[in-house]
Amino acid sequence: MLNNKILVIDDEQPVIHSIYRTILLEDDTYEILSANNGKEGLEIYYREEPILVVLDLKMPVMGGIEFLKNIHLTASDPSSAIVITGFSNNENIKKCFDLGISAFLRKPFNKYEFIGLVRHTIALKRLQLTLKESACGSTIRDHMLSGDSTLPSGVLESMKKAVEPILDNTDILLKNNMAYGPDRIEKLQTIKSASNDLLNIIKNAAVTNDA
Repeated sequence: MLNNKILVIDDEQPVIHSIYRTILLEDDTYEILSANNGKEGLEIYYREEPILVVLDLKMPVMGGIEFLKNIHLTASDPSSAIVITGFSNNENIKKCFDLGISAFLRKPFNKYEFIGLVRHTIALKRLQLTLKESACGSTIRDHMLSGDSTLPSGVLESMKKAVEPILDNTDILLKNNMAYGPDRIEKLQTIKSASNDLLNIIKNAAVTNDA
């Protein structure tokens, strides 16, 4: 069963409601959780294990930076984080990315850019989790050691289902490229190219298996 939990941590209720409406209008299968500060957010985060955290920086009791320091996000974690804040500067942006966030968005945010980031970030995380949970890494390693170039069809299908949403979401973000600088557009194009390459490898492997 897919993890569809999204935790929104913000001390402004109108922002939480706006995020709630934006996400559910896109996909009503998501379960939206909320907290008014980082301390409340930590309790919900460890209890519910959401796939995505949408986080403000400046909040009472515990701010966003301190929250990120507590959860120690890494690429192998089951969660990703997006920071949305009206209090941004180069130092805060750098700190947030150093602490493992996937994206940074300034308030007031464009709802189409926001939902694109949500979909893209979740798709990337699901790809990581699919590869990990299907033991794809060990399967590939075992096959390489045995000299067998084929992979089980179930693994290939799981990989294909994980990669395709990344391509779809990258296309959506690139179509909205007026909102991005050259650096982000270049990164999105790199993601699209690499995802296409991976999808072609998966399709070729499936053909090899069927031959």
